[in-house]
Amino acid sequence: MARIFTFLSGLLLCCVIVSGSGYAAIKTVDVFAGNRLISQKGIINKGSLYVPVRGLSEALGVSCKWEPSRNRLVVNGKTVFGKAIKYRDALYIPYSSFASCSGIAVVYDGKASRVVFNPSVGEHNTVSFFENKGSAFPISTSSPSSSGYKSSASGSSKVSSFIDEPFIPVMGENDIFKVAVTNIKDTSEVKGQSVSNPDNKFVIVHLSQQNVSNEVQIYTGKFALMDKSSRIYEYSEGLSNFWLIVLRPGGSNFGYIVFEIPKTAEPSKLILSTTSRPPLALNLH
Repeated sequence: MARIFTFLSGLLLCCVIVSGSGYAAIKTVDVFAGNRLISQKGIINKGSLYVPVRGLSEALGVSCKWEPSRNRLVVNGKTVFGKAIKYRDALYIPYSSFASCSGIAVVYDGKASRVVFNPSVGEHNTVSFFENKGSAFPISTSSPSSSGYKSSASGSSKVSSFIDEPFIPVMGENDIFKVAVTNIKDTSEVKGQSVSNPDNKFVIVHLSQQNVSNEVQIYTGKFALMDKSSRIYEYSEGLSNFWLIVLRPGGSNFGYIVFEIPKTAEPSKLILSTTSRPPLALNLH
């Protein structure tokens, strides 16, 4: 299992940092595998509960692997969808995503600040939430020291730590093109060139474009970036390595596109404009 998660170090290279910067107050919750408390805590970030992938999968004996060729996380043979975050050098996913992929029933007890995954419950793929009721499962806060679990008092505590959000690939298509964005990252320099304004940043969008029609596409369109304030940015052809090419049926074009935008701007959509179809927009968040 440890080898499976060596991808985390590489994944850091393609992380998108939470905007608004920096440090956020994070609530922690206890995570139980059956009736045993695991050493890693769950966290609540921006109102959503996340659980540690590695610690929980090891505790429950659930298979978990990273497929670098498809840039995806697979739990029990099912692709994990939804936002993932990196917190204190560990990867976290929404507790409902883990439950759905693993087929293990889960209950989140907000009042007691704990989330319980119980493989012995017959009703799988169950996600429950309650604030004022007792736990549906018997809980034990003690376990043999050799088990790898550590007991702690229930209850939430606030901590501050930097959070990364690994970019999860997004796709969109019409009857002519399929576009996949596989990574987005910010930088202040590309190919040895710095931003033209110190208040700006470069946004590098890695993508692929495939011709899914039955005809040769001579003009494959042009990409633009929209931020959350609906401002549109053209890409820099000199800094990008994604050039317009003729695409035969089934043919694909790969590369990256570079945009220069204000540091305060947050990418929202990648838009492909062509002459024969309405613009194709991919939501980046």
